[in-house]
Amino acid sequence: MPGVIMAVRQRLRLGAKYRRLKGLYFPGPPPPPSQNTIDPWRLTHLERHRPHAPGHAEIFLRDTQGLFEPIHDDLVHLDATLDWLLRAQDATGSAGFAVGYSFAHGWLPAYPETTGYIIPTLWDAFALRGDERFRQSAIAAADWEIAIQLPCGATRAGYEGDPDGFWGKELVPAAFNTGQVMQGWNRTFVETGDSKYLEAARRAADFLVDCVDDRGVFVKGLSPGPTSRTRSYYARAVYGLAWTGALTGDQRYIDVSRRHLEWVLDQQRSNGWVSYASFVAQDDGGEALTHPLAYVAEGLLECGLVLNEAKYVEASRRIASAVMHVCEKRGLFLPAMLSRRLTSEDRYSCLPGNAQFACLWLRHGMLQRNLPMLNTGLKMVDWLKGVQSLQNENPGIRGGLAGSWPIDGGYSIFIYVNWAAKFFADSLMLARSVRRRLLES
Repeated sequence: MPGVIMAVRQRLRLGAKYRRLKGLYFPGPPPPPSQNTIDPWRLTHLERHRPHAPGHAEIFLRDTQGLFEPIHDDLVHLDATLDWLLRAQDATGSAGFAVGYSFAHGWLPAYPETTGYIIPTLWDAFALRGDERFRQSAIAAADWEIAIQLPCGATRAGYEGDPDGFWGKELVPAAFNTGQVMQGWNRTFVETGDSKYLEAARRAADFLVDCVDDRGVFVKGLSPGPTSRTRSYYARAVYGLAWTGALTGDQRYIDVSRRHLEWVLDQQRSNGWVSYASFVAQDDGGEALTHPLAYVAEGLLECGLVLNEAKYVEASRRIASAVMHVCEKRGLFLPAMLSRRLTSEDRYSCLPGNAQFACLWLRHGMLQRNLPMLNTGLKMVDWLKGVQSLQNENPGIRGGLAGSWPIDGGYSIFIYVNWAAKFFADSLMLARSVRRRLLES
């Protein structure tokens, strides 16, 4: 036994000597940077986005240091978000909502697609707050959408005056944008009873039904900005088509909606993930971005409720549940991109996707009486409050929500986008309702 003990001791001494030599001749990983340092490359990037403009450097430094804003009551954040949206509409002078506020260019031109689905948010805000500004804003936006509707019934791709040229210069009809705008027209018809909005939606629906092939895939009217050619996130556009079918009683619209949704179901994997929920995927294994993945889940949920089809609601719930576990496992951090195995190396979030999934968790949580899902939804709403600045001196920043966290992440960098504000407003209204119901129960 003494010999064995001596041999073990000798091996331990040799191991320690080897580690000392390795430390001398084989350097390990570099030490972590000081807590308050910023990658020089990120500072170089900031220089191209007007760091001298009011509020810009403040947001950049906040995000790069991982700092968060104070959190207040849901209504405080909601009112700030709605005020930002009204400023985004005023900035264009057209009744359409600006794409957003860009650190590089300031307020951007009006965006037909997102203006369309901001309209239902304004009607919800009017119902909750009773502020006449929201009703007038919704009607003005719906009228503007009719004024720019193309002769074929479609809504254009992109927007006029794109400073970065992402959408190209040609006026192209876009199926996805059309379906989004139809939701605004349908809601305005329901709220006002004015048939002109439903007639606009009907003209748009006639365009959409011709865009879907026999498999249920959108092959016409594809927006030219995204590089993917197959797109499951058009499920959200189909919601506009199905809703129009329900309002008009036109079975064609409902049949085409179902055809597309059945194809979308075929893209869903056993873990809940969905192929082609991406703006760039070139095959069925390409990574999904949380924003279009949420579009898929939203389209399935809304169509399931409109068409009274439980399997669509269940497919939406599976997406929401899978993403909830991804988020919770990372300490309430939701990475922007997800592989088909629900893994990710991203260190940034796509904030519109975060807000959309907050809504999905709250809605499915209430439908299923699922407390863990409600809990994650409420926590995400509070997390989003922490990246909304209520005191920033810049009106393009104050009350809005950026495309990415941090601001120089990988999605709509250095831009406060209107669809992030729209979905955040939706999540705040849902959170308020959920908190009240939980207290009452």
